[in-house]
Amino acid sequence: MYNYKLINLETSLRNNTKIIKLQTSSSRVSFENGRFFDPHNLIVKKGNEAEESIKAELKNIREIIIDGLTKASIEFDLPVSLIKRYVEDLVEKPTAIKPTSYLDFEVSELEIELNKIFFDRNLNMPGDVVPQRILKLSIRTNKGCTKLKLKEKSNVTLEYAEDCETWSEESLKVLSVLSSLHPTIFEVKEIIDYLKKMCRV
Repeated sequence: MYNYKLINLETSLRNNTKIIKLQTSSSRVSFENGRFFDPHNLIVKKGNEAEESIKAELKNIREIIIDGLTKASIEFDLPVSLIKRYVEDLVEKPTAIKPTSYLDFEVSELEIELNKIFFDRNLNMPGDVVPQRILKLSIRTNKGCTKLKLKEKSNVTLEYAEDCETWSEESLKVLSVLSSLHPTIFEVKEIIDYLKKMCRV
């Protein structure tokens, strides 16, 4: 996840262990297996001290990330509420987040990808490459999988796969599946509504 001040925040869950990696222009820290690592300052902490240290680091960049997401949402009409909620939760309880709490009962998997060009158009690109904004959204439901790819200055690509493996471009089928869902979580509803809107473009 990137923002316009080029903060790189990565989180993952492996074998029920939370891994957090945070890099800014002035620091690089991580949290893994209950330990906090700051290689630049040769610091290693564990236990409650480690958790408080990563929380402090996350609080320092929370407003920057949320502000970047909010601006991108307003400028490009992006469904970023789920990402913002995740960032807020990560700051408050970095080791206690449950991925399933962000999914609705009809949605078993959800992926959002915004490339960093949304947040910084002045990035150095190789050769004559013109930086383009790219948005990818995919949802796995009990009625099949749908995914969207929106590339700047290109057509919207909408695909459907009943088995979530064999994909075909079927915007009407995607719209049918999305319209049959009844999300109860606001952030999930925002994403589904956005996808339905893209089906009608």
